[in-house]
Amino acid sequence: MNYFTFTFIVLLFIVLAPSPSVETSEPAFGYSGKKAPQFWGNLSKEFALCSTGKKQSPIDIPKHEFARKSTRPIPSFANARDLEIFHNGNTVEIGTENEEEELPVRITIRGKEYQMLQMHFHTPSEHRVDGKHFDAEGHMVFSRKDRYNNTKIAVVAILFEMSDYENEFLVPITKTLPMKIHDKKKIEKVEFKQLLCDLKELKQTYNYVGSLTTPPCSEGVKWYINRKVQPISFYQFKQLRESIGFNARFTQLRYFAREFGRRGVL
Repeated sequence: MNYFTFTFIVLLFIVLAPSPSVETSEPAFGYSGKKAPQFWGNLSKEFALCSTGKKQSPIDIPKHEFARKSTRPIPSFANARDLEIFHNGNTVEIGTENEEEELPVRITIRGKEYQMLQMHFHTPSEHRVDGKHFDAEGHMVFSRKDRYNNTKIAVVAILFEMSDYENEFLVPITKTLPMKIHDKKKIEKVEFKQLLCDLKELKQTYNYVGSLTTPPCSEGVKWYINRKVQPISFYQFKQLRESIGFNARFTQLRYFAREFGRRGVL
């Protein structure tokens, strides 16, 4: 074998050899173009409910329909250390580095305990109140298993409005935000106790049964939107928006409006 033949074989091997695995996959859905919310139901069979569902979220919340008393979640929040914030391409999620570890945040609904899975954000808000949008919305996602091993989801939503005041709970989050898809960063401490204090122990919430606001748009989700709107400074909002961009699903029709007072409200 001469030198040139040997060199050609080596170069061919280098070109055809599999490259090291690099996480470059794009999100399965998005908020613009062909992956925008109006097309979610056509992107995958698993996403069909995004188009065909009858109790979809987010909704426009009319205060007068939520004035009656309803069941509220009983919270148990503790501060957490050494968390991870991950950019999944559509939002940033706060959770534990080790999936087997649990966050020290729980809620109890009608005697059933839900464990927090993660927290993420949307800009602008997805829910509206009497037609009004807010600058941002945080979702604390909780779950539990029923006796048939089915997963039940509950979400505590927090509305944020731009203010001259910095939001203390958001400080370690907005200072650590990953700016690119698949980026991960560590957060030394997240003060969930401070958040619970800001939310007044979740004593006043808008409650209804809807869906996930992202694919697969699963229904039967218990929503608790805290009534007390939280401040977010211009700098904090700017950092959040630069990280996740526009990522709010459009307001959904309320097909169940006639039954809302009897079965729609928790």
